[in-house]
Amino acid sequence: EINPILHTKLTWVKKDELWGLFDEEKGRLLCKPQFTMATTMSQNASLVKVGNFFGVVNHVNCTYLITPEISKVKKVAPHIIVFKQNEKWGLFNEYGILRLNPEFDSLFMKFPETVVGIKNQKFGLYDLAGKETLPVVYDQFGSISEGLFSIQQNSKYGYATRQGKI
Repeated sequence: EINPILHTKLTWVKKDELWGLFDEEKGRLLCKPQFTMATTMSQNASLVKVGNFFGVVNHVNCTYLITPEISKVKKVAPHIIVFKQNEKWGLFNEYGILRLNPEFDSLFMKFPETVVGIKNQKFGLYDLAGKETLPVVYDQFGSISEGLFSIQQNSKYGYATRQGKI
């Protein structure tokens, strides 16, 4: 099988049930067939699987942008993927750029372009670039209504915006 990478001279090729990356322009393999799965994320990076674990490889020289230690991956937005590594959750984009280190008990989309991070039963907010908009200190986040959502810290309640204004 072959899977060309759009707008590049690169192609994923499958031989004996393993995927490798072939450079059509140079006429040689960049990555020898070693991956049980290879899914193109962008012109620059692909999600690969080695054994039971996922990683992200760079198309330029087939080095790992994220080493294959990821046990779960889930696409949560058009260009954003959450992943589980060593029982903690993190976030990377389609270029394989790590946006949030795997240090969260849970990560999920709460609002458009906003990610909720949970550590030690405390909640915080991040944008898709990994920038913290609300620190991980809140006991609870509620539903959004009219641009605001309820928050609870200790026994006090209030409202916040997705941009982190209390």
